[in-house]
Amino acid sequence: MTFTKTLFAASVASLLLAGTASAQVYDDGRGAYAGVGVSALSFDSYLLTGKAGYNLNEYFSFEGEGGFGISDENDNRDGFEIGAGVDYYLAGFARVQAPLTEQFDVFARGGYYFGQVDGDFTDNINNISGNVSADIDGFAFGAGGQFNFGPDYLNAIRLEYTNLDVQEIDDVDVDRFDLDSDLYTVSYIRKF
Repeated sequence: MTFTKTLFAASVASLLLAGTASAQVYDDGRGAYAGVGVSALSFDSYLLTGKAGYNLNEYFSFEGEGGFGISDENDNRDGFEIGAGVDYYLAGFARVQAPLTEQFDVFARGGYYFGQVDGDFTDNINNISGNVSADIDGFAFGAGGQFNFGPDYLNAIRLEYTNLDVQEIDDVDVDRFDLDSDLYTVSYIRKF
């Protein structure tokens, strides 16, 4: 065997071993991940969201999530213009996932969030306007699915639903109003 053939064979063998080692690390499910996405809050306002997490194994992980509003809900009725949206929110979740195949996972998650919402109004009839801002927090829970793709399945597209249970808003009796919201998110996820 010539030196060139030996070098080529050694290179191919090391690449195969590196690929096997990389797949072995992924197969146990451990590792960090991060993602970015767009969320629709009850399909009335939209947020840019980001998340980062760590898979303890292929079935359990922790993740943090945050976002800020990029589009508010606006309504115009009988001379009143009303706008409302999310300034920002932060949340922490425990997540349980079930890998159905190498390419597809389903999951459920639960945690707690806090954030700030704002609203503004204009009364065109009486020519008055104002702005209101409030802090919110509560439990959050939801479920979704994730499609994994690319080399070693390190990329993913995630679809998820999260219910935001409003526990408290500054000086508002939340038991009197149904203020819970639904968050629908599509994200790109990268595993490390």
